Amino acid sequence: MKNIIITILLVLLFVPISAQDDITPPELTYFSITPSAVDVTDSSAVVNVTLGAIDDLSGLSYGSASFHSPSYSHSSSAYFSFDSDLTDTVTYQMVIDQYVEPGPWGLSF
Repeated sequence: MKNIIITILLVLLFVPISAQDDITPPELTYFSITPSAVDVTDSSAVVNVTLGAIDDLSGLSYGSASFHSPSYSHSSSAYFSFDSDLTDTVTYQMVIDQYVEPGPWGLSF
């Protein structure tokens, strides 16, 4: 009996144990901007940005979306995190200052 226990312990000690990393990238599941156009000639504007994402254990702990003016002179970012869940949806209010340069804003995430 003693030899069987020793054999089992030796097998457990020398058998390599490996885990497979999940390399599936996170996925943006929802994206919404309201309103889609603003006029900031008279005052600043508030834009609601809603982002949803799912992460299947890739190791990502947070994500962000950064909005920038055409010349990159103005920007704003929204952040979301995967604390203990695999999904997150966040609504972020982005303020666009009065008299900011006109044109389409870009998005990086």
